[in-house]
Amino acid sequence: MQRRKFSREFKLEAVRLVKERGVSVSQAARNLDLHENVLRKWVRELGADPRHAFPLFKGLKKLVRAFSCEAHQSLAVHSKDMVCI
Repeated sequence: MQRRKFSREFKLEAVRLVKERGVSVSQAARNLDLHENVLRKWVRELGADPRHAFPLFKGLKKLVRAFSCEAHQSLAVHSKDMVCI
């Protein structure tokens, strides 16, 4: 059995049901045929980092961070206490 894949839009709408419309996680999960833990994880992900939650391409978040870190380092070539994560 293959793992199901959900679009970014589906995940955002599922989280909106919980956060904006006040539907409980368990009810929303049942209605959307999801496991409760999956929906809870999506709620956490969106809450922790809304800008980078549910990237369209796997690895995009790491790529963006690496690029911004590289650009940041090139601007601060002489800074010894510069740390990129």
